[in-house]
Amino acid sequence: MLQRRDFGWSLLISTGLILFLLAATDGPSLLRLKDYLQQFRGPDFETGVPLGPYLRAGAQIVLFYVLLGLALGAILHIVARVLASERGADGTWVIPRRRFYAVFIPALLVVTAYMHFHALLLYPALYDSSWRWTALAGSPTVVTIFGLLGKFALIAVGLVLLHKRRDEVYRWFRRRAWGGLIVFVIVGGAVGARVWLARPKNINQGPNIIILGLDSVRPDHVSGFGYPRKTTPNLDRFMRDSITFTNAFIPLARTGPSWMTALTGCYPTKHGQRDDMAPKESRLPPVATLAAHLEKLGYRSSFFTDNTNFAWMDPGMGFSYIGQPRPNVVWFGLSYFPLHLVLYYYCLNNPPGFYYALMLRANQAFTSVYDLRHFARAIDRRLARMKGEEKFFLAAHTCIGHAPFATRYPYSTYFSPPRPTPTNRFAFRWPFDKILSRKEFERRSAGAEWPRLFLQEVNLYDALVRQTDDWLGEALDSIRRLGLYDDSLIVVFADHGEDLFRGDLVYDYVASNHGFHVWGDTGYHVPLAIKLPKSKGAGRQVPSLVRSIDIAPTALDALGLPPLPDAEGVSLVPQIEDPSRDPRLSAYLEAGLSLDMFFITGHRPYPFEHWLLFQYVEPATLKIYRKEEYMPGFVMAKDRALRDRRWKVIAYPLKGDPVPFRTSLHDIERDPTNYEDYSTSEPVILSEMRARLAPFIDSDARKYGFQWRWQDEATTKTPTTAPPQGAGKQ
Repeated sequence: MLQRRDFGWSLLISTGLILFLLAATDGPSLLRLKDYLQQFRGPDFETGVPLGPYLRAGAQIVLFYVLLGLALGAILHIVARVLASERGADGTWVIPRRRFYAVFIPALLVVTAYMHFHALLLYPALYDSSWRWTALAGSPTVVTIFGLLGKFALIAVGLVLLHKRRDEVYRWFRRRAWGGLIVFVIVGGAVGARVWLARPKNINQGPNIIILGLDSVRPDHVSGFGYPRKTTPNLDRFMRDSITFTNAFIPLARTGPSWMTALTGCYPTKHGQRDDMAPKESRLPPVATLAAHLEKLGYRSSFFTDNTNFAWMDPGMGFSYIGQPRPNVVWFGLSYFPLHLVLYYYCLNNPPGFYYALMLRANQAFTSVYDLRHFARAIDRRLARMKGEEKFFLAAHTCIGHAPFATRYPYSTYFSPPRPTPTNRFAFRWPFDKILSRKEFERRSAGAEWPRLFLQEVNLYDALVRQTDDWLGEALDSIRRLGLYDDSLIVVFADHGEDLFRGDLVYDYVASNHGFHVWGDTGYHVPLAIKLPKSKGAGRQVPSLVRSIDIAPTALDALGLPPLPDAEGVSLVPQIEDPSRDPRLSAYLEAGLSLDMFFITGHRPYPFEHWLLFQYVEPATLKIYRKEEYMPGFVMAKDRALRDRRWKVIAYPLKGDPVPFRTSLHDIERDPTNYEDYSTSEPVILSEMRARLAPFIDSDARKYGFQWRWQDEATTKTPTTAPPQGAGKQ
C-alpha cells in the first residue's frame, strides 16, 4: 500500500523530469551565454557586463523549474491518489502502490508533453525546428482545438475526482457553506468599496494631446496606402478620422533619437541624442521638451513604452509618470540570446507570473511570447486615471515590429508562405553568434535561394505590423470607451521604417535593419496621421514633404498653445487647411551606429575597434550607455543626407584631416534605392543640395572641434542599367 515516502518520490520524479527537460532544451545555450559573458569581461571588450546578475537570473530560472516540479508532483500525487484509490472490504479507502504509480507516471508525462506541445502552438518561435510543425502551429483551428482539449480534459478529471469522493466533498461543503458565503460577501464588499472610492472624478475638459508611436512600420506596408495585405485595419480606420501626411520623414532611424526629435521639434544635431543608448552625460536635451512645456501649461503628462533594450524615457524629460520596463542589461541579454525556456514562458507569461518573472511584464523584448494586451491594459488604466485631470498629454510607444522578427499565436498564423522554408518559419534569426564573436556578417544564402528565404522575412514583418496595429486598435478603443476621443488631438506615427530585402540595394543584404545607412527611404519614410479635436479635416491627405520635427509645433499651433521656444520644425496647420500648399521643406537624415558592411571604400573609421567597446554597463542600475569620450569621433564618422521631394544628396566622411566628405546625388523618382549617382550630370543641383546640407555638418564640426571640406574629386556616373541582385557595396 501507498506510504508517506511515496509523496517524496512523487516530488523527486516530477522535479527530476522538469530539470531534465530544462537541461535538454537550454543547457548548451546557457553554457554558451556564460562563455560569451566571460569574453565581454576580458581585456578585449571591458564593457562592464556584470556576470553576477546573470548568474542570479539563471538561478531564478532554475529555481522556478524546481518549484514547478515540486508543485506538479504534489498536485499529480493528490490526483493519482484519488484516481487509484479503492474501497476495501471494511469500507475504508486503500491505495495500491503499483496502481498509484501506474496513474502518476503517465499523468506526469501527459501533462508535461501537453504543456510543451501547447507552447509549440502558442510560441512556435521558441522552437528552432518549428518549420517541421508549420501545418499545426500555423493553423488557428489546430491551436483552438488543442487549447479546448486541455480545458475539457481538466474539467473531466475534476468531475471524476468529485464523483469518486462525492460523499466527502458534500460533507465538507455543507460544514463550510455559510462561513464561505460570509467571507465572500465581506471580501467582495470591501473590494467593491475600495474600487468605488478610488474611482477618478471625470473632470477632463481637454483638449488632450495623445501621441502613439509604432515601431518599424513602413508606409508601403500599410493597407490603407494600397498594400494588398490587410496589415493595418485599425490604422486605416484612424486615418479616415485624421489628416494623413503621405510623405513624412524622421531624421535618424533609431527609436530613442526619433522620439527625442518628436518631443523637442529639433534635429539630433540640436537635441544631442545621436543614437540609441545615448551617453549618460548628454541624454537630456539642452532644449525644452513637449512634456515639460505642456506641464507648465497645466497638462499632466505620461509616457509608456514596452521595450527598453535600446531606448528608455528619463525622468528629466518632463513626464509626471513613466511606465516602462526597467532598463536592464540582463533582460537585454536573455531576450536576444537564443534561449527556449519553454515552461518558464508558458507558465509565467501572465499577470500572476509577472510577480516572479518581472522581466516579462509588458516587455516586448521577449518578442516570441509577447502579449500586447498587458501593455494595452496598463495604458487603459492610466487613461482612466487621466480623466481626473482637466487636460493631459499621453505618449506611448510599442516596439512590437522591431527586429529580430518573431511571432506568437495568433500572428504566427498570418501571411503564411505556401510551403515551409528550411528554417524556422516563425522567427527570422540574426547571426548572433557571428556578431558576438567579431566575425563578419555572412551571406545567409545565395542566388536562387534569396527570394524564398527573404519572402519568409517579409511574411514575419507583415505579421508584426498587424500585431502592432492590433495594439493601436486596443489603445484607440480605450480612448473611445473613456469618452476621450472626440476632444483629443491624437498623433500616430512610426519612429522609423525598416530596410527589407530587394535586389537593387547598394550593400550586401543580410537581414532587416534600420539606421545603419541613409540609402533609400525605407528606413526614414514613416506613416504620420494627426486627428484634430472633433475630427476637423477628417480624411484629408497632405502630399508635401514633412518631418517629425514638425509634429510638436503642429500640435501646439492647432490647439492655440504657445510654441516650443527652441523648435526647428514648423507648424503644418497651413497644409492641413490647404493640402495643395507645398512649403517645399527639406528633410535632414543621418545614420546611427553602423557596421563596415555599410561603409564605402575609404570611409572614416570609428574611434573604437569594435562596436561593443562603444558602450558600458552602469553596475548600479544595469543600464547600457554609450561612452561620451567616443562621441566626437563617432559623430564625425556619420553618413548624412538631405532630401527634398525629388533630389537627395548623401555625404560620406572619409579618412583625412580636415575631414573630406564625398557626396553622391540621387534622383528619388527614378532611383528609389539611391544606387545611381547623378553628380556629374546634375552639377548645379549637387551644388545647391550641398549648400543646404553644409550647416548640419558645420554644427557638428564646431561642437566637436573638427575641420571639414567637400572632396573635390571627379565623379563617374553609375551605369543606368539595373544592378544585379544583391549588388555589392560601394
